[in-house]
Amino acid sequence: MSPSLVLWAGLGSGLGAGLRWTLSLLMTGAGLGLPWPTLGVNALGALVAGFYAGRHGPGSRRPHGVAVQVFILPGLCAGFTTFSIFSLEAVHHLAGHGAGAAFGLVLASVATWLVAVALGDRLGRRV
Repeated sequence: MSPSLVLWAGLGSGLGAGLRWTLSLLMTGAGLGLPWPTLGVNALGALVAGFYAGRHGPGSRRPHGVAVQVFILPGLCAGFTTFSIFSLEAVHHLAGHGAGAAFGLVLASVATWLVAVALGDRLGRRV
């Protein structure tokens, strides 16, 4: 593994985490008892990852170099999205709202993210 690729992943991850925190602060207070900021940033991150992979990832018509791919996918997108916080919020939802509501949150979240990444991939391949 190239040390420069580790640096690119770290830079992208730091930028993604900063963007996630900022967007989460802007989205806080949406209400309805769901962790909207986490759902939103993960859906947006999935959309961006799918778009980028479809447009510039391996096997695309316009692939970027490895360093850019590492900066965007395991860097920026992985730093932006947050499975660990989602897991924590799901456990808190379980404690506060019961198993049915927690399962619904997990199912709706994963379905949303899968649709977002598939949509992003399609859009990326068409642009």
